[in-house]
Amino acid sequence: MSMPDPQPVLNENQRRHFSVLLVSLDEALARIEQLSASDREAWGPLTRYAEDLPGRFSAEVHPLVEDLRARILHLSTLLGTAPRQMSRARSIRAMVTSATIRLEDSRARGLRGYGTVDASVREQLDPVLDDLIERFRAISRLATWEAAGPSAPNTP
Repeated sequence: MSMPDPQPVLNENQRRHFSVLLVSLDEALARIEQLSASDREAWGPLTRYAEDLPGRFSAEVHPLVEDLRARILHLSTLLGTAPRQMSRARSIRAMVTSATIRLEDSRARGLRGYGTVDASVREQLDPVLDDLIERFRAISRLATWEAAGPSAPNTP
């Protein structure tokens, strides 16, 4: 008969800290798996990763990742942390918000901190950035619909 693991006594703030930590570790493992895969479709056209992993990395990292996941899950159970429930819609809207803020900060008025801004930036680049902002916002609007249907507004 095995003895149960002793359970550390954590207050709610400490438990929340570990919940966030364990989720971030899990996300790091998912990213490691993603980077170890040779599937180039996972990356956009502006992101290129060098093929600099040893040939055996992908095969040998898998059992390590699985072991770490099992240990993280065990620790989560031991600490009484629950899996984080994530809203895909809220996550997409957050990514869109972040992207639009970066785009807005890249308009002519936001570039002044980098030096003198030529008038062509406001005239030629700002409209392109405004178009990108609106198209990102269209993605956010899509994520807010409970059921997209014929009455869904058109996107740009």
